[in-house]
Amino acid sequence: MSEVRAMRFDILAKTSADVVLTVEGESLEAAVLAALARGENFKGTNLAGLQVPKLSVSKPVCLEECDLSGINLAAADLRGCQLADTELPGACLSRANLSGSNLSGATLTGADLSSADLSGADLSGADLTGANLTRAILRGCQLMGAELTGANGSRADFGEADLTRGDLRGAVLGGADFRDCQCHGALFTGADLSHARLSGAILSQARLCGADLTEANLKKANLTGASLIGSRLSNARLTEADLTGADLRGCDLSDAHLDKAVLEGARLSGTDLSGADLKRARLSVTELDGSDLSSAKLSQADLSEANLTNADLSRADLRGAVLTGADLSSADLSDASLDRANLSGANLSNTDFSGTQYEQDRDAS
Repeated sequence: MSEVRAMRFDILAKTSADVVLTVEGESLEAAVLAALARGENFKGTNLAGLQVPKLSVSKPVCLEECDLSGINLAAADLRGCQLADTELPGACLSRANLSGSNLSGATLTGADLSSADLSGADLSGADLTGANLTRAILRGCQLMGAELTGANGSRADFGEADLTRGDLRGAVLGGADFRDCQCHGALFTGADLSHARLSGAILSQARLCGADLTEANLKKANLTGASLIGSRLSNARLTEADLTGADLRGCDLSDAHLDKAVLEGARLSGTDLSGADLKRARLSVTELDGSDLSSAKLSQADLSEANLTNADLSRADLRGAVLTGADLSSADLSDASLDRANLSGANLSNTDFSGTQYEQDRDAS
């Protein structure tokens, strides 16, 4: 038996580290595996291409600044390990347990993290470009400023994670769980968030231009100042969501659920809101010019001072709606229901009221 203790050595062209290796007619992988299992300090070591699946360490291992490119750590138990600034491009970490680990600044481009447990891990500033995160658990993770462009996080659990200013452009996140997630200023441009769960998420100042949010659940989400230009939100649930000052121009919000939502000062010019549920929604001073609100449910909605020029409100339900000071010039209100609606001070020039039902509230007259 030969023992190499606390010395500088070269294995797979690695850098220096203080490691105890015991080699006795066994493979290099087996020797490194034993050292890892003992919790040796591998900081700065090059272990690129190593095959150590199902590794289980007795205590958190220090692998900071290591080169672990292409390493196979499938189903490994690396709870609480130190992997800050570690190179892990193309690594296989499928089903690995990395909960509570420090992966801040790590490079995980193209890595396989499918079904991995990263709950409570620190991934702030990490590069996960093109990584496979399908069904991964990232609940409570720190992902501030992390790069996830083009990553596949379908059905992943990001619940209560902090993605502040994270970059998720073009990511596939269909069916993912972002409930109560902090995503202030995050980039979701062109991302697939269809069927995603985002209830209670903080998405203020986030950019979701061109994103697919079809049938996503955004109930009570905070989208103040968010940019959603051209995004798809058909049949999405936005009940009681806060979209104050949000930019939704050109969006598809057909059949969306926006009851009791706050859209004050939002920009919805040219938006498709046909069949949408906007009952009791707050839409004062909102830009809705040229929008399609045909067959929309707007009963008791507040549309005071809203810009509805050239809007299509045909067959819309506006019973009890507040339209004081609203600009409805050249709008189409044919066959709409306006019973008990308040139109005082509204601009009704060239408005089409053909077939409209209107019974003024006697108490308001």
